[in-house]
Amino acid sequence: MSPLPRAILASAPAPVRAQTVLVGCSAGEWHTFPSLLISVFLVRRGYRVVYLGANIPVEQLAETAETIQPNLIILSAQRLPAAASLKSAAEKLRNFPLAFGGLIFNLKPDLISFVGGHFLGPALNHAVNRVEQLLLAPSANPPPQLTSPEAFSGLGSFLENRGVIESN
Repeated sequence: MSPLPRAILASAPAPVRAQTVLVGCSAGEWHTFPSLLISVFLVRRGYRVVYLGANIPVEQLAETAETIQPNLIILSAQRLPAAASLKSAAEKLRNFPLAFGGLIFNLKPDLISFVGGHFLGPALNHAVNRVEQLLLAPSANPPPQLTSPEAFSGLGSFLENRGVIESN
């Protein structure tokens, strides 16, 4: 984690609530601002937050969750490849309460049911209230549903042409 997020989270008051929330970005996701912001909001509300940052490999995330035993795991995905890796993470973490959000789920709502976790909603300001609901009244993760092939249209093409796309 870079010094700025560490400093922001360290400046918050000590947790006053017993619940621990693990927050990070799914594998392949480098856009950390939404996950950092929700971490700050939760810390300010008194929760113990373990902020992991960007691009968390599924295996590392699973090991961390086993060690910490969080009350909730929150993952963020802004792009389609990160949504696919978030689904893999949800499968690996099925024994933990999982919540998620990100721009890709607003752009392609079909993907929400594909993941198998609690969607935090389309806006960050409502996500914190949803997190508190999940912490106060835990419920099983909704099971993943099959999604239409159209929901992932473009992913194969993106992956094939990723080098060209990212070099421009």
